[in-house]
Amino acid sequence: MLVGREDVLGRSEPVGQGTRHSGVSLEDAAIIKPLACAIHTVNRGDIQLDDAVVIAGAGPLGLMMVRVAHLETPKKLVVIDLVDDRLALTREYGADVTINPQQDDALAIVKSLTDQYGCDVHIETTGSPSGVTQGLDLIRKLGRFVEFSVFGSDTTTDWSIIGDRKELDVRGAHLGPYCYPVAIDLLARGLVTSKGIVTHGFSLEEWDEAIRIANSLDSIKVLLKPTCVIGRLRGRLRRRLRGRLRGRLSRGYSPPGRDEWSRKVMAGRFSRPCA
Repeated sequence: MLVGREDVLGRSEPVGQGTRHSGVSLEDAAIIKPLACAIHTVNRGDIQLDDAVVIAGAGPLGLMMVRVAHLETPKKLVVIDLVDDRLALTREYGADVTINPQQDDALAIVKSLTDQYGCDVHIETTGSPSGVTQGLDLIRKLGRFVEFSVFGSDTTTDWSIIGDRKELDVRGAHLGPYCYPVAIDLLARGLVTSKGIVTHGFSLEEWDEAIRIANSLDSIKVLLKPTCVIGRLRGRLRRRLRGRLRGRLSRGYSPPGRDEWSRKVMAGRFSRPCA
């Protein structure tokens, strides 16, 4: 779940129509951190123009990795996941081929795309032990295997695949070091957006429903928008000053040299938006 804030005036905006600041919308700004992680992971794969790349896992981070990997323009970009709706979204993001291993023979498909060699780069982001063993089968000799996931249980595999059989380059990826400026730049230029990733938006008062949706497959990323506290306080102050001023003006009170100020108070234009 992502926690954002309302726009600088304290106004709530629907998802996809957030107020833009420095070229980045509220929804886009909320994915800066996971996008930085995705950029770092893709960088670890060292993708080349003639590479066949497989990304296993089309969760929020996997989807962002697809967006970033597509910008590297590999020869083939393949995505594996169990949820067909998310696979459809990856095709919008630039995936050339999508595979649901419950319905498709992943090994046969990847082999057919690569003259039976296997993929050059495999990025594992499923968090499932079976995703690791599947990836080691799909990757070619001398390939680059990038592991991003955090696992809930141990993974067992034949270690000789890495050395004796395929001489693989196994690389880990953790968080997004030095990638935040790149993430912000990609979002500002519109090369990556939160469209399709931030699927729901709720106010902070609706936190229970937001968590329920975030824990279901009905959402990908859920945005919580806390109300601007400073904006609320200024609104209360403005209403209180208006009330007092109306009372004084009704009694014929007119402060010397303050006519313009009084007019602005009545019009509600004296306060500044919260930073």
